[in-house]
Amino acid sequence: MNTSSAFGEFETGTSLLTEAERVWIKAHPVIRLAPDPEFQPVEFFDKDGNYAGIGADYAELIAEKLGISFEIVECKNWDDVIDKMKRREVDVLNAVVKSSAREVYMDFPPPYLTIPSVIIVRKNVTEELTLEKLKGLHVIMVSGYGYVDLIRIKYPEIKIELVPDLKSALRKVSFSMADAFVGDLATASFYIESEGITNLKVAGETEPPNVSGFGVRSDWPELSSILEKGVTLLSENERKNIRQKWIHLETAEGVTKRELQSLILITIAGIFLIVLVFTFWNLMLNRVVKLRTKDLLKEVEDRKRAELALKESERNFRALADTSPLAIYMSEGVEQKCVYINSTFTNLFGYTIDDVPTADHWYPLAYPDAEYRRGLVDEWQKRIELAIKTGSDIEPMEAVVKCKDGSKKHISWGFITMGEQNWACGLDLTERLQAEEKRAALESQLSQSQKMEAIGTLAGGVAHDFNNILAAMLGYADLALLDLPKESIVKNQIEQIIKAGYRARDLVKQILSFSRKEFSQRRSLDVYTVVKEALILLRASIPSTIRIEEDLDSQCGNILADPTQIHQVMMNLCTNAAQAMDENGGTLKVTLNSILLTKRDVEDDPYLKPGNFVLLIIEDSGTGIEKQYIDRIFDPYFTTKDIGKGSGMGLAVVAGIIKSNDAFISVDTRPGTGTTIKVYFPRIQTQNFENIKIPDPLPLGQEKILIVDDEKSVVEITKQCVEKLGYEATGKTSSREALELFQSRPNSFDLIITDQTMPDLTGENLAIEIMKIRPDIPVILCTGFSTKMNQEKAKMIGIRGFLMKPFNMKELSITIRKILDQGPSPTDRGE
Repeated sequence: MNTSSAFGEFETGTSLLTEAERVWIKAHPVIRLAPDPEFQPVEFFDKDGNYAGIGADYAELIAEKLGISFEIVECKNWDDVIDKMKRREVDVLNAVVKSSAREVYMDFPPPYLTIPSVIIVRKNVTEELTLEKLKGLHVIMVSGYGYVDLIRIKYPEIKIELVPDLKSALRKVSFSMADAFVGDLATASFYIESEGITNLKVAGETEPPNVSGFGVRSDWPELSSILEKGVTLLSENERKNIRQKWIHLETAEGVTKRELQSLILITIAGIFLIVLVFTFWNLMLNRVVKLRTKDLLKEVEDRKRAELALKESERNFRALADTSPLAIYMSEGVEQKCVYINSTFTNLFGYTIDDVPTADHWYPLAYPDAEYRRGLVDEWQKRIELAIKTGSDIEPMEAVVKCKDGSKKHISWGFITMGEQNWACGLDLTERLQAEEKRAALESQLSQSQKMEAIGTLAGGVAHDFNNILAAMLGYADLALLDLPKESIVKNQIEQIIKAGYRARDLVKQILSFSRKEFSQRRSLDVYTVVKEALILLRASIPSTIRIEEDLDSQCGNILADPTQIHQVMMNLCTNAAQAMDENGGTLKVTLNSILLTKRDVEDDPYLKPGNFVLLIIEDSGTGIEKQYIDRIFDPYFTTKDIGKGSGMGLAVVAGIIKSNDAFISVDTRPGTGTTIKVYFPRIQTQNFENIKIPDPLPLGQEKILIVDDEKSVVEITKQCVEKLGYEATGKTSSREALELFQSRPNSFDLIITDQTMPDLTGENLAIEIMKIRPDIPVILCTGFSTKMNQEKAKMIGIRGFLMKPFNMKELSITIRKILDQGPSPTDRGE
C-alpha cells in the first residue's frame, strides 16, 4: 500500500485567488492531507493502496481547479488522524464534521458534502417512513453514530438496538430480524452494494443530514480561504457525477427531488446558453459570472441556514437534557474539561460547573475516600477495556456519591462516547435501595413471625400428651403422699417430686403462652423475690468455678407479670451465661434496680421508650458472641452449642416472654470479653391481691362418677383419686363405649369427667350427646391443650366444670364437690 501520493499539480490560473494567496501556494507547494482509512465510501484506501472515495474525488477536483498539490498521509485509524492534526503533522483533514471541540485546533471552510440521513427497509414495505412512524418498531443503528442520542431523546418510543458495525445492521434488516435501519445514505449504499444485499431500499429521509468538508489547521488561515474559494468553483453537475459514482441507492424511485430540480435548472441553463452563444457572446460570459456569484451567495446562505438549524437543534437538545431525570455530565478532550451539566445534576449533587470544571475536580469531591476512589477508577478502566475488546457499550456501574451538603446518593452511572465528547448519565437509586432495605427488614420480621408460629404449632402438638403424663405422675404422687404417715422419711422426697411436677406443668403453660396458645396470668409481682429465689436454685445447678455476684435492690418495685415467666427468664439467661464460662470459669453478676429513662436517654435506641422501669442486668465474663450470630440468638432452635448442651429454645422463650410483657431487651457483647444483657420491665404501682385459700382437709363425697379418657394411665389415676375421696368411680378409655354405657344406664351416674381430645368422639361431642339423654347431668371437661375448646366455650354448651391438665387432688376434689353441690341448673329444672 502506498503511504502517500500527489495529485493536482497544475499551473495556478484561477482568478478567484488573491496575490497573497498565490504567494502562499508557492511557499507551500505540498499540502499534507490525512484521510480516515476506514470511512467507505467517503474516504478510504482501495486494494491498490490509492486514496479513494467521495472525499478523495472532491479533493482532487478542487486541487485541479486551484492548482495545488495534496500529499496523502496514511494513518492507522481516526484517532491517529486527530492526533496528527493536533501535533501539526498534517495540514488538512477531509470530509470532517465541524464541532466545538475541533474548532480549538482547526478552521472549517464552508462544507462541500451533504449526505442525507435515511431510513432503510425491506423492499416489500410500501409506505414512505419518517422517524415519527418508527415509534414502536424495532430499529437498528450502529454504535457510536452521533445521531443515536438525538433520536433517543426526541423519540424515546423508538426501540433502538445498537450493533458494532454497519454490515451487521443491514443484514438484520435484510433477514427480517429488525424493521428498519437509520444511518447516512453514503455508507449504507456502499455496503448494500459491496455485500450484494438486493432486498433493501430507502423509505424516507431524516433530519438533520450529515454535513462535512475540509478541516484546516488553525494557524493557516490562508489555506482555509483558498479551499473555501475552491469549493465555490464546484459545479452542480460535478457534484452530481461524484455522487452518482459512489452512491447507487436512491432516496426514491429514480432520481431524488433535489436532483430533478438540478436537472431542470441545468436543462434551462443549457437552452439559454445555446441561445446566448449564437447571439450575445459577451453577455453570456457576463451571465456566467453572475450565475457563479449567485451560486456562491446561495452556498453562503445555505451554510447560514445549516448553522442556524444546528444551533436550534442544540437548543432543543439542551432543553431535553435539562428536563431529563438523569444527572448528565459532559466533558471533552484528554483533560476531560466539563462543557455541560444539566439542572438534574446540580439539584441531585449540589455541584455547579464552577465546582467541577474537569473530571479531576469531580472525583475527589464525589468520592473523598481515596481507597474507594481508586477502586472506582480501576473498575472504570476494566469496563472501558472490555467495551473496546467486545465492541459493545460501556457497562453501567454503581457508586456512592457524596453530595455538596454532605449527604450520600447511590448512583448508577451510564457512559456514552461521541467523538471527543464523553457523557456520564447518573440515575439516582437511593430511594429504591432504601425501599429494598425496608422490604428486607420486613421480610426478616415475617421470617421471625413464621419461626414463632412454627414453634407455637410444635408446642401445642406436644402439650396434650405431656400434660397427660404429668397428670399421671402428679396423681400417683398425691396418692402416695396421702397414704404416708406424717413422720415418714420419704414424705419430703415425694413433695419434691410433686413440686417438680408443678414446675413442669408451669413450663408447659409457659411454652403455650410463648406460642400464644394460652394467655399467662399476669399480676402485680415483686421482682426481687423471684430473682432471689431463682439465684438460690441456680447456685445448686452451675459449676463451683463460676462465682455469682448479686447487687439486688429489694425496693426496686413491682411489675405486671406472671411469676413463672420471670423465673423462666432468669433461669434461661443465667444458664446461658454460665455455659459461656463453662470451660475456664468466671463471674456471673446479677443486678436488679429501678431506673427512669427520659426521652434523651432513649433517642439513640429505637426499641426503648421513656418511663419508669425495673432493670435486670445479667453479666458474664465468658467467651462472648460472634458478630454473625447476634441477630439470630433469639431465633427458635438456633444454637452454637455442642449436641446435648442446648436445644436453641431458651432465648427464644425469653424473647417471647419479654415481648408479651411489654418489656425490652438489649445485648452488648464482644468475642473474648463477655456479654451483658439488660431487660427493662415497665414498673407499676404496688397492688394487693387476695390469695385463694383452698379448704383443708379435702372435700369428700359418695356420688357415682363416670371417668372417660383415651389414656389408660390417666383413667386409672383419676379413678383412684376419686375413689380415695369416697366416690364410686367407673372408668372408660373409649368415648364411644362410655356413651353406650350411659345410654344403657342413664340414671346410674351423678357426674361425668371427660377428656377433650379423644378419637371417635371428642369430650365436647360426648357431653352434648349425654346431655341430650339427660339434660341435668353435670359434666367436667378436662384438657391438656386444645385450640378449639376453652372454659368460656365449654360453659356456653352446658358443661359445668373445666380443668386444665395436669391437676392435683385438691383441684379435682374442690371442682367435683362444687359442681355436685350446685344441683341442677335452672334450665335443667325447667325454670
